[in-house]
Amino acid sequence: MRRVIAKATPAAKRKPVRRARVKPLISRRKLRAGVAVLGMSIWALAAWQVWEQGWLQVGGGEAQEKLVELSSAFGFKIEHVDIEGRHETSPDDLRGALALDQGAPIFGFDSTAAHERLKKLPWVHGATIERHLPDTVLLRIVERKPIALWQLEGKFSLIDTEGAVIPIDDVGRYGKLPVVVGAGAPPVASALIDLLASEPELARRVRAAVRIGDRRWDIHMDEKLHIMLPEDDPVAAWHRLAELARTGEVLARNYSIIDLRLKDRVVVRKAPNDDPATDSKPRHT
Repeated sequence: MRRVIAKATPAAKRKPVRRARVKPLISRRKLRAGVAVLGMSIWALAAWQVWEQGWLQVGGGEAQEKLVELSSAFGFKIEHVDIEGRHETSPDDLRGALALDQGAPIFGFDSTAAHERLKKLPWVHGATIERHLPDTVLLRIVERKPIALWQLEGKFSLIDTEGAVIPIDDVGRYGKLPVVVGAGAPPVASALIDLLASEPELARRVRAAVRIGDRRWDIHMDEKLHIMLPEDDPVAAWHRLAELARTGEVLARNYSIIDLRLKDRVVVRKAPNDDPATDSKPRHT
């Protein structure tokens, strides 16, 4: 019998397994750009701390100028000016007070001097200035709120909630505001406005309020009606007048003066008419 010898066959060559290539989350180009931005931010933060602590002023003006120039080369220069809170103030006046030039180094901007100039503007009550690196200056202003026209010796001035005069020349466009009269009127005008507003129907008829002896108010209403409020608790007297008006007992009649200075009674005086014998006689209600 023929013997057959089986020849050994070489093992099949295994194909190399290719490993999947992991794609980096951040490309090298973006990574380099991020590192650069981070470096600039750290540099800017350090420069800002140096600036704020005043170390450059101690070291001399030359070092300060070098830092400003270097910061500008890195892109820290003014490109945008944002303003918040403006209603009455002219944008040109605000820009003039800030004295900013587009493209100027943001670290070279003197915010303290700008703040002093802003406070001199008629409508500006308060202001804050912020540097938003690398290229933006943000100005927030709080403007004065006009509440009344103040008449003194025939001259009208606009006053705010604190009784301070708003130094503007054109007060004509505020003619719908209440008029307060007398040297002592401005400091207590805000409280008066709140008092009048507590009774809106009456408030709409008020033409002017005169401060008497720096103690109390006389209210001048339409049709030459004169309301005399008391020194003590004028709010209660004003509410009492409103109640009388709602019942038609007082304001619907032909009176020229309503005296509310007494708590237990209302004294009225009729308007002038053809009967001089009754014109000056007070009546009690």
